[in-house]
Parts: sequence; structure tokens; C-alpha cells
Amino acid sequence: DKYQLTPQELYELGKRQFEKQDFKAAQGHLADLVEKWNLRQEVYKDSVQKLLDVHLELGPPAKIVRYFEIIKEKWPAEEIPFAKIVKVGAAYHEIGEYERAYLVFRATVEGSFGRETGVAGFLESQGEFSRSVEVMGRLLREYPPEGYVAAASYLSLIHISEPTRPY
Repeated sequence: DKYQLTPQELYELGKRQFEKQDFKAAQGHLADLVEKWNLRQEVYKDSVQKLLDVHLELGPPAKIVRYFEIIKEKWPAEEIPFAKIVKVGAAYHEIGEYERAYLVFRATVEGSFGRETGVAGFLESQGEFSRSVEVMGRLLREYPPEGYVAAASYLSLIHISEPTRPY
């Protein structure tokens, strides 16, 4: 009989190959593991995340999209770094999913904008109102004119035109 690797062996071999950046071998072991076995939640999550990284390096775009969608469906709060999400958006574009590519890029820009506006809020809370306005102005010039930018622009104009009142 041909020897069949156990789930633990597939997982450990896949992890070690991934760490060595032997992505082709890691993909083989981890894909077998995910497709053929019922796994504990933490092993499944780690394997799928590694498979996304492997396919971001090797392709094809359809596999990138597949593992990205698994991650977003099962763990929606999982944050994916900017460099990876740009590749995911490009993968959607390559397989002809133009609307999904747009949505991925737009969500990335919105998230980035939201994080960066926190700097302006922090500066204001530290009594640095003029620097806060400068940061917000720079952000409004740098980011594309989407609904969230228009809302922030409107709120910053209201805040500038009205003196700060104690609540």
C-alpha cells in the first residue's frame, strides 16, 4: 500500500516548507490538508492563510481569490496587510471580476483613510487643532473623492467654522 500522510504530517511539512519559502511544496501539502481532511479551527485558519500567501507568490489568480474569500467569509475581522490586498484586487481584475476588484480597492482606501484620520483626531485631543486641520487637509487632497471624503470634508468645515463648545 502506498503511504498516505496524516493530517499532522501534512500540516507540519506544509508549515516547514512555507517557512523555507518553498512555496510549491508547501502548497501541495497544505492544499491536500485543507481539501481532504476535517481540521480543527486553528489549523484550518493557519493553513488557509498560508495558502493565500503561497498563491499570492505563485498564482493563479483564481486560487488567490478563492482563499481570500474563505478568509473574509470565515474570519471577517481578520486584517490583511495593504501589500497583499493590492495583489488580491489585481487577482480579481485578472479573472474578470472587475466590480469585486473595485470593491476590494475601495474598501482598502476607505480603511486606510479611516486609520489616518485618527491621527487628526489624536492631534486635536492633544490641543494641536491647527496641526489636526493640516493633517485632515492633506488627507482630503491625497485620497480620491469618495463619499467618505466628502463627509469628512463637510465635518471639518463645520468644525472649523464653529468654535469648539464644551458639552
